[in-house]
Formats: sequence, C-alpha cells, structure tokens
Amino acid sequence: MYLNPETQGIVKEEDRRKKSMRTEEKNKHSAAIGNSPSKLLSADSI
Repeated sequence: MYLNPETQGIVKEEDRRKKSMRTEEKNKHSAAIGNSPSKLLSADSI
C-alpha cells in the first residue's frame, strides 16, 4: 500500500505522535488519580 518511502515516513511519524499523545493522556489520568509528579517526570525522561 505504501510504495513511497516518504509517505511511509510520514505515516510512522504520525503514529509516533499518536502514541506519545496517548502516553501523555495516561500520565494526566494517573496524576488525577494521585501519582506523584516525580513519577511522571521520570517516565517522561526515559
């Protein structure tokens, strides 16, 4: 389906952004539940 390598790269970049956005949402949810900010910071730095 993806014959153009440039298009493939763009799709992968979009997937990466979606995954990172999902991670941010999880972090916000965890923070709302009561995780300490230091845990979230360490997760972001990995």
